[in-house]
Parts: sequence; structure tokens; C-alpha cells
Amino acid sequence: MRFSSKIALLVLWSSVGAMAQPKVALDNLKSALKDLNASPSMQHAGWGFVLKSLKNGKTLASYHPQRTLIPASTMKTVTTAAGLGVLGENYTFQTTLEYSGTLAPDGTLNGNLYIRGGADPSLGTDHIAQYDDYNTVMAQWANKIAEAGITRITGSVVGNADFLPENAVPDGWQWGDLGNYYGAPVTGLNINENYYKLIFKSGAKEGDATSILRTEPNIEGLQFDNLVVANKPTGKDNAYIYGAPYSFLRYVTGSIPAAKKEFVVKGAMPDPALLCAQLLHKRLTAKGINVEKDPTTTRILRRNGTRADSLPRKAIYVHRSPALKNLVAKTNVFSLNLYAEAILCAVGHQALSEATIEAGTKAIQTFWQMRGLDTDGFYMYDGSGLSPTNGITPTQLAQMFYLNSREPYFNSFYESLPVAGLSGTLSDMCLGTAAAGKIHAKSGTMTRVMCYVGYVEGKSGQKYCFSFMVNKYSGDYYAMRARVEKLMVLMANL
Repeated sequence: MRFSSKIALLVLWSSVGAMAQPKVALDNLKSALKDLNASPSMQHAGWGFVLKSLKNGKTLASYHPQRTLIPASTMKTVTTAAGLGVLGENYTFQTTLEYSGTLAPDGTLNGNLYIRGGADPSLGTDHIAQYDDYNTVMAQWANKIAEAGITRITGSVVGNADFLPENAVPDGWQWGDLGNYYGAPVTGLNINENYYKLIFKSGAKEGDATSILRTEPNIEGLQFDNLVVANKPTGKDNAYIYGAPYSFLRYVTGSIPAAKKEFVVKGAMPDPALLCAQLLHKRLTAKGINVEKDPTTTRILRRNGTRADSLPRKAIYVHRSPALKNLVAKTNVFSLNLYAEAILCAVGHQALSEATIEAGTKAIQTFWQMRGLDTDGFYMYDGSGLSPTNGITPTQLAQMFYLNSREPYFNSFYESLPVAGLSGTLSDMCLGTAAAGKIHAKSGTMTRVMCYVGYVEGKSGQKYCFSFMVNKYSGDYYAMRARVEKLMVLMANL
């Protein structure tokens, strides 16, 4: 009996210890939050933090939870989750090859060949290994056109981007972003994620001039006013491209590393639909299919006072994107602004029959309201978070993540998030700590803005969702990130 009593006592002590462990860890987390709030880096900052139980949604720890803050790229999680909910995990973007006029028995198309876009952000991307690049896509399309019996086109290859408005730049996007690859606006017809590579050759030493060798792909008529100089040979890319949509003049400033035979800076295409038409025109010519008129777009035709013909059109081929759940994974892991904006517009089109930024933001706010979210203090002006006019509270972000866990699409959303120490923007965070592999989260950064929102699997086996947001912090970026990593480790020890 005494032996049995001792065993029972040991089991009781173990149970009490197991119950006490999360409480001690939570107390440690609250203490760290208090220290962070008192640190000099937060003296002039606006910040907030929320930790919720994924089991019941109870808030376990918080600091300034109702403060509206700039979310930066954590806004992508708001968009992608709503996209999965509204459009469905297997939704695909479609791009249609079609022609107007008549097709003669000898293969002559007396009319135009149209590329009708559906805002597919992944069309012809050259940096995601699993997707076909633009050269492969153009070869496939040329084959489909030949299979349709077309051997000659008397008109033009016309890029049709009218699925979205001509001006698809969200409110609040800044001039300094627009010419760079991450500031490429979504259009009705995208190609290669609407970016090009600008290849430089830099001088031998710091302060030397640079020269532009070429762009990839080649963009006809694109001109550069190059003010870029060389920095240290071990320096970083500090070059910036300035230019508006549809303008073929670009200003390039800043610096790149010295002594580079070739150095790549990525910029935003001025007119993706036109480039898409030009690429297909060239591929058809190479295949022996003569196109008599220059490639153009429906926008250019309108500008020139010549509308696209109103003749009935016959579809040749429909190109479909990968499933939305796969695009969402790329969006969140690589933080792709273009993909988030395309998903936003698709949500607007599905919910309100209007493929615009404004309709998309309205539909997404309604999506969250219908799930019980209090949206007071939530301001959405784009889908990616590039606009500094966006605002959301830490409570809203954390509550969205809790609500996601109750949705049928949750697994796809969860798997789309970068993992601490393993993938995406979190690949170099929390290495060798208890948080490595246990934090699935999306980051968001701008100048003096740092945000993280995600899920945590604690040491106890319990799961949590959290949000951390700080605007206008003082001090070094890496010092602030180290503080966030400390919070992540403490959460992983719960």
C-alpha cells in the first residue's frame, strides 16, 4: 500500500508540474512584453501584441491590442485567407487565346489574334521552378495556334488586359516603389510577374560609374537615365528604379557593388500586356506563322482612337494557372505583392462582379465581418500591404488567424506560411531554438515597421495564434528582430 501511495503521489506531482509549466512560461512571456514596452526602442513607437489559444480563442496575453497599426506584408494573410474562402482552394486564373474575323481554308486568319487576360499573376514566371516560364508558355501557345490551322495572320497579336481597369495602382502606393519589381501593379494581362531584369556592369572601384548592358526579357523602347554608381565590392544592391505604368522612361539611382561584370536589378514592366503580345508575335514568326501588323493592346488601340474590332471571337485555347492554394503558398512564402493584388481583384470579381482594388477590399472586409470579426479600426487599401495607408489592430489579426482555424481551407492556409528556421522570410529566424519548426507565421516589414502574425505549437502540445506589430521603433532593425525572436522562443515554450 505504501508503494502504491508513493506511485500515486509521484503521478500527482507530475500532473501538477505539467500544469504549472505553461503558466510559468506564460509569466515569462508577460515579463518579456513588459520589458519590451519599457525599452528605449519603444519610447516613440506604436506597438501591440496578442496571443490566443487556438483551442477556444481565449486571449492569454496582450499589449495595446486595440491599437490600429500599419501591417505591411502581414496584410497578405488577410487577403489570401479570404481568397481561399471566397474563391475556393482549387480556383484558377484563366488566359484565353482567341481570334476575330475569318479563318480561310489555306490557314489565313483575316483578323486579329487576341490574348484575353484574366489577371493570372503566375503567367510565364521565370523564378518559380514548378511553373512554366514565359518562353515555354509562348512556345505552347504557338503550338496551339498552329494546331488550330492558322498559318498566317493579316491583323495583329493584341494583348487584352481589360479584365482590370487601366489604372490598377492601389491608393497609397509610393512613387519610390512603383518602378521596382515589388511595386509592379497587377494588370488584366500579366507576364513574368510584370518584372524585368536590368543587367549592369559596374566600375572597378567605389564611386565609379556603371553601364547598362541589357534587359531580360528585351523591352522595346524602354529607356534609362542611369545615375547608379559603384559602392564597395562587398556592398549590397542599393539601386532604385523610378517610373510610372505605361511610361517607357526610367530613372535609376543609388549604387551597386563595384567590379561586377554583370549585376541584376529587377524593375517593373511599363506595359505587361504589350510585352506579352510582342513575345507571342516573335514566337509565331519564328514558327513560320507570319503576322502582318505590329503587336498592340486594346489600351493602345483606344488611345489611338481605334477600338478593337467588335467581331465575334472564337477561343483557341484556355491557359489555366495552378490552383489557388498553390498560388497562396507562393504569395505568403515569397511575399509576392502582385499575387496578393491579383487575388484581391479576383475576390472582388467573384463577390461583387467587379474586378477592382476597391471591390476586392470591400468584399474582403465583408468576408471577415460575416465571420463575426469586429472591423472597427480596420482599414484596407490594397491586398499586399505595400500601401502605408492600411491599418489593422493586433486583436483583429490574431482573431482572423483563430477564425481561419475553423474554416475548411485551414490546412492550405496553414501550409502556406513560412516556418521559423526553415522557409521563406522566417528561414533565418530562431535557428537552434525551441521555436525552430514550431512557428508558422507571415512577416511584414517597411522602414520602421515590423510585424509578425502566425501560429505556435507550444512545448506542452497546445497550439496558439499570435500577432506582433510595431511602427516607428527606434534603433537597429536586427536588434528589434532579435526581440521578436525572443518572444517566439518564449511562446514555443508554453
